[in-house]
Amino acid sequence: MDPEKRVQQIAYILQKEGYALAFVEDHGRVYYSLFSKDSLDPSSSAIVQLLQGLFGQFVDNSFFILRRRLYTTEEISAKEEGMIRVVAKRARSKVKAVNHGLNLSDLEFIKIEFSRQQALAENHLGVFNLSLPENLRGLAFKTDQERWDFVTQLAELNPRGLILHDYDRPVAAALWNSRGELLSYGINSSSRNKTLHAEINLVQSFCAASGGPLPEGGTLFVTHKPCRMCAGMIYDCSANPFSMQIKYLIEEKGRLSRNTILDQKGLNYFCGVSNIDMAKKLLRNVDQLSDFTAATRQ
Repeated sequence: MDPEKRVQQIAYILQKEGYALAFVEDHGRVYYSLFSKDSLDPSSSAIVQLLQGLFGQFVDNSFFILRRRLYTTEEISAKEEGMIRVVAKRARSKVKAVNHGLNLSDLEFIKIEFSRQQALAENHLGVFNLSLPENLRGLAFKTDQERWDFVTQLAELNPRGLILHDYDRPVAAALWNSRGELLSYGINSSSRNKTLHAEINLVQSFCAASGGPLPEGGTLFVTHKPCRMCAGMIYDCSANPFSMQIKYLIEEKGRLSRNTILDQKGLNYFCGVSNIDMAKKLLRNVDQLSDFTAATRQ
């Protein structure tokens, strides 16, 4: 069977008017997601929902499923490209839905949906990531030092353990508007769902609560440099990303944190030099501390 015709036939079977489609095939199963083109939520899409939902519904098999190529009927955005790079392998965009009359009755079709409430409820910090508590909403912070104190205290809510991949790294992010009022925050909860980095939790929480993008003129404080996934999410979900500042304490040198879209646009600001003691509290080991010390000397 011609592979291209097979992909187009699957898209034809699954397509729904007014919806974007994303899917992946693995061992006789097609996992798919549909996302309304009329949605006002900039923090999700067919691909984002597919990736996040696979970790939620098939956490034990998601690693193997996501080694396969993803397909979508839409263009791939910055947030989607970043998420694919971090938690999957590869994807193809703008797949056409064509009826070639192929018999695909041997396939099992599984619809993937994602519930933030359910995913976060399975994590010990779920209650913190669902929405901004009323007693913190609009709370004014006068100085950057107060904001860094708040963010590092959030990160320290994650417990540390000997088996690091069983625990969430101490990473947190918080968003303030131009008046210094707290708008949203997020704490890393990615030990089970690899997409739920601190910045993703922050952005999706804010967009769900406000029904719109991150506001112009805001400042995002992050303990660690945003990876490609988080950078893409921040960029795509900002009303005007060029009006925002993204400040971080700890430099990340891995391939998934290099040359992000925020780097390309000159929107990242490394602030570790003036906050050495604060950043050191979040480092887990000697190697990280050595890398951080070197970065502060550059």
